[in-house]
Amino acid sequence: MGDDTRLTADALDHVVRALRKSKEGSDKRKNARININNQATMTAGKPAKVCNVWVRDISQDGIGILHTDPLPVTSYFGICIHVNGQKDMTIVYEVKYFRPISDSLYSIGGQLKVVSRPKGTSSKTDPTETQTARPAAARA
Repeated sequence: MGDDTRLTADALDHVVRALRKSKEGSDKRKNARININNQATMTAGKPAKVCNVWVRDISQDGIGILHTDPLPVTSYFGICIHVNGQKDMTIVYEVKYFRPISDSLYSIGGQLKVVSRPKGTSSKTDPTETQTARPAAARA
């Protein structure tokens, strides 16, 4: 995976700031989404399988990815975010839907569940602890 298409913490920070400025959602989503089309490393399944996926879009509480395998609804997957000079951050999502796009490609939608922050990042709580995502209403 080339560095020019990797989903980095800087890119994610840019997306989050843009999402916070946006007031309107679309479709069934509560929050606006931004198309980003970046590759990311995903971990899913039992036993855990690591693979590359394309991140199509992201919002404050969800993500849309393209993957070569379907993921069962209510299962979980982690997306690794590269943080320059630090341990990578993992964001855990619950699968809300999957749709076949072709014989070997699936569109998968996930809802944010947990953010695992790397050491040295700013957080109101201990940055080494796993942070549970708050519902959108609690963030307002």
